[in-house]
Amino acid sequence: MTRSSVLVVDDKQAVTELMMTILRDGYDVTSTCDAREAMELIERREFAVVLTDVRMPGASGFDVLAAVRRRGTATRVVMMTGFASVPDAVRAMREGAFDYVAKPLDAPEVQLVVARALEDRVLGARQEPQATAVDVRFHEAVLAARHRASRNYLVALMKQSGGNVTRAARQAGMARESLHRVLKQYGVRSEDFKPPEA
Repeated sequence: MTRSSVLVVDDKQAVTELMMTILRDGYDVTSTCDAREAMELIERREFAVVLTDVRMPGASGFDVLAAVRRRGTATRVVMMTGFASVPDAVRAMREGAFDYVAKPLDAPEVQLVVARALEDRVLGARQEPQATAVDVRFHEAVLAARHRASRNYLVALMKQSGGNVTRAARQAGMARESLHRVLKQYGVRSEDFKPPEA
């Protein structure tokens, strides 16, 4: 089976190496520490998901997002951001990014967001946050929408796998332990989806 391609863009090599470690078992991962090189890669090749830092020297995550949008592909863009620049990531979602992950990066959260982005790409239907135009409330609306989308994804995943966590983890490209952790985090119980015993 062909593995989905993921591009990781961050000016810190430690971050790209961490992301490679988190994602390499489930995906075909390419990484670069240079945003301009990332934009050149995006011009030459279609990636299923691009994970990009927001703030980088030379070119920013917004430039990477713009390069994806110019190409007009189904690529989903996920922003990686430090706590101080979460508002930048929320702005990026307004401009077409799929979602964001906050640093320090949490492996299960990264795997969950990438799995959701891939599902969204296949379905071809964006799960837009139902937010008002009021900037003060937009961040809270985005957080609520992200929580709902993640929980809905996990519920659908467990229904499809009949409550089998190993099968569900394989389908989502996640480590089994990571899936266990996010199921607990979002209050989804695998046993609720197991077929009744005959």
